[in-house]
Amino acid sequence: MCAVRDLVKTYPATRGRRGAPATPEVRATDGIRLDVQRGEIFGLLGP
Repeated sequence: MCAVRDLVKTYPATRGRRGAPATPEVRATDGIRLDVQRGEIFGLLGP
């Protein structure tokens, strides 16, 4: 069994483009919960 609870991933602030103000930190995930039971197939793709 695979279990993930309250997963949070943030990226630091970046400067804005063409005079736009800088963004605060970017929250890519916030509180994700994932449970994979025995016998299930799980795949996750990403960089």
